[in-house]
Amino acid sequence: MNLQNVNTSLQSLISKNAIDISSINNSLGQFYQVATTNNSVLNSSIVGLNAQVTSQFAQITNNLNSLITLNNSFNSFTASALTNNTKQNTEITALNTSILNQQAQITSINSSLTQTKNDIYNQINELNRRISSIETSSLMQLKISYINNEHCNDLDVIMICTPEICGYMPTMTECITWTNGTL
Repeated sequence: MNLQNVNTSLQSLISKNAIDISSINNSLGQFYQVATTNNSVLNSSIVGLNAQVTSQFAQITNNLNSLITLNNSFNSFTASALTNNTKQNTEITALNTSILNQQAQITSINSSLTQTKNDIYNQINELNRRISSIETSSLMQLKISYINNEHCNDLDVIMICTPEICGYMPTMTECITWTNGTL
C-alpha cells in the first residue's frame, strides 16, 4: 500500500468519523433539549409541590397555634374552676359549721324551754295547791262564820260566796242576790 492509498483511507476514515461525530452531536443536542424541557417541567412541579407544602405547613402551624390557644384557655378554665371549687368548699364548710352551731344553740334553747316549761308546770301546780288550800281554808272559815245561819248550810252556796269568787268576803245579802234568791 502506497502513501496515496494510505492518505485516501485516512481521508475516508476522517470523513466517516466526522459524520458519526455530527450524528452524535445532533443526538446530544436533542437529548439536551429534551432534558432541558423535562428539567423545566420538573422544576415547575417542584415549585408547585413546594408551594403546596408551604401552604399545608402554614395551615398546620395555624392549627397548632389554635390548639395551643385552646389548651391555654382550658388550663385557665381549669385553674379558675379549681379556685372557685376551693372557694365554694370553704364557703360550704363555713356554712356547715354555722348550721352545726345553730343546731347546738337550738338544742340548748329547746333544753332551756323544756326546763322553763317544767318550772312553769311546777309553779302552776304549786299555785293550784295553794289555791286549793286557800279555798278549803276560806270555805271552812265561811262555814264556821255562818254556821248558825240556816242559809249557810248549803256547800254549793258557800262555794259561790267565797272571797276567791268575789274578791272579798261577801255578805249574806250579796250571796242571796248572786244566787237569784235561792239561799
